[in-house]
Formats: sequence, C-alpha cells, structure tokens
Amino acid sequence: MRRRPFKSPSPFILAQQQPVNVTFPRSHTTTAERPAAVHLLSFFPDIPLTIDDYIAQRTTAQNARWPHVQLLPGVARLVAHLANHAVPIAIATGSARPNYERKTAHLQHVFARFGENVVCGDDHDVVMPGRGKPCPDVFLAAARKLGRDVGLNEDADAVAEAEREERARGLVFEDAIPGVQAGKRAGMNGECLFLFLGPAV
Repeated sequence: MRRRPFKSPSPFILAQQQPVNVTFPRSHTTTAERPAAVHLLSFFPDIPLTIDDYIAQRTTAQNARWPHVQLLPGVARLVAHLANHAVPIAIATGSARPNYERKTAHLQHVFARFGENVVCGDDHDVVMPGRGKPCPDVFLAAARKLGRDVGLNEDADAVAEAEREERARGLVFEDAIPGVQAGKRAGMNGECLFLFLGPAV
C-alpha cells in the first residue's frame, strides 16, 4: 500500500483510549481473552493457577484499578483543542464496552467530548467477533460513526477513489503496533506513541 502524506482541510481523528499496563504483555490484548491467558500461563508452568482462576484474579485486580487510571500528559489539552476547533474525533478501542466504561467513568471531563463516537471491540453490530486489531474494522466503524464515507471493504486499495481519499484524511493515535497496523490497513495515517506508564497493575 502506498503511503500518503497527512494533509486535509477537514481531518478526522481516531484515538485509542488511554492505555493501561496490565499483568500480561500488550501483544496479547489483540487476541481473545482465554487463548491469551493460556498462552501467557504456558510460560509459567509452576504457577498453581487454572486459566479461570487467573482470568478471575486479573479481572478483579484490573476492575479495582480502572477508577484510578490517569490520562497521559497532554491528552486532555489535545482532545479539548480538537473538540473546540470542531475536528471530528472518535475512540476506536479493542476493549469491551464494560471495561471502557470502567476506565473512563472518572475522566468524563475528557471522554464526554467524544459523545456517542466510541466503538468498542465487543460492539458486534459494527465489529465482527474475532476481527480485533490489526484488522481495520474498529477504525472503519469509528470513521463511519463520524459520518465519513470510507466504504465497507477492508482493503483500502479496493474501494472507490473518493473513499480512499476520505480514509487518508484519518489520523490514528495508537499505543501498540497492532493498532498502527489496523490504521494503516484501513488506509489511514497512524502514529504510535510508546510511553512508560509506571508499574504494571
């Protein structure tokens, strides 16, 4: 796929929700929960945990910490700037909606600016099960939520020229390689921000 420079009088922005370090490597978040847990625990055969026990303990620990997650520096200012200048913005996350809501409930001074423009990985009316990042589905669904005519085809080179140009107006901010790959596969411009967030939860 050819790379296009990002330039547009009316760009739209798709943002991954703010990342949180969890107890397993980020690369596992793009796979189904149970297979990811099986894979992770295969590296620690002496740990006396069943897969179900691990998932339950991890979920309990994460749920206790979601209300304390803080925004990365500059995020609130960036979102406010985009919203104040009427740049269409959306969130495209692989997180399940209940987890997204837990992570953002205490940060509504920022996340309320996205309104209904949020697509979660379990929104199966717009994202097919098993089609998480690096598949482009969540970003294309978010663009359509913004009213953008980006077409339905996953392959950016297989859509009409106008749809390809519209996709190229999208700018994706991501925290992981699969997300950047998803944005690129959607025909959008992707930026990957790797930031150290402190100790894992």
